[in-house]
Amino acid sequence: RSPSGTASRKGGSKAGGAVRVGAAGAAWAARQRRRSGRRPLKTARRAVWAAPRTGTLQSPSQRGKPMKPISVYLHVPFCRSRCGYCGFYSGCRLSLRTPYLQKLIEAVETAPAEGREIQTVYFGGGTPTLLGTGLVTVLDALKRRWPVAADAEITVEANPGTVTPALLDALHGAGVNRLSFGLQDCKDDVLRLLGRSHTAEEGEAAVAMAKAAGFSDLSVDFMLATPGQTPEKAARLAQY
Repeated sequence: RSPSGTASRKGGSKAGGAVRVGAAGAAWAARQRRRSGRRPLKTARRAVWAAPRTGTLQSPSQRGKPMKPISVYLHVPFCRSRCGYCGFYSGCRLSLRTPYLQKLIEAVETAPAEGREIQTVYFGGGTPTLLGTGLVTVLDALKRRWPVAADAEITVEANPGTVTPALLDALHGAGVNRLSFGLQDCKDDVLRLLGRSHTAEEGEAAVAMAKAAGFSDLSVDFMLATPGQTPEKAARLAQY
């Protein structure tokens, strides 16, 4: 979902390493441990993995010592409904959002902090915008835990129908500077086939709301090779 040079659900970063927080953290950390022999840094009931690439961490109190750049991925595993094609971890028990938000903040507050500076932040899912302004609370916790680079890219994935002008204003005001919308197609019949809960009109409205809120860095997901799609229909997506 994220272009080269950003933190993404696959763990890419434009510099330094990556810190993963949330439901996906434990499994990801276990894979990395098997590959590299390093141990994940565990917190209560989940794991946060800190993966600086090179060098030794320095205390921010040591003047003249560079901070280690890191990227942070936070997984929000909630959706209003499951799409049949989706392979990412998510569930529809929205009643768990508040306790999950609390645990996510705890994970941030206990993650390794010394000598590190955030370069990119990526809220993935699931549907992160189902946390509403809870995303601002998590972002505030990140800023308390780590210094954030002045040019840091902070991305939130969103689905049409889960954003409002008020929420987008709050996210933009908190420092979120990139949105990634899961539109998937621009025709209602294809959206129904894919099991999407929004219409093409709602997709366009969500993008328009984001622009009105001040977001200039936007991406949208479209799917290729869907049943019945022709080269002409695929070209239509490119012209959206």
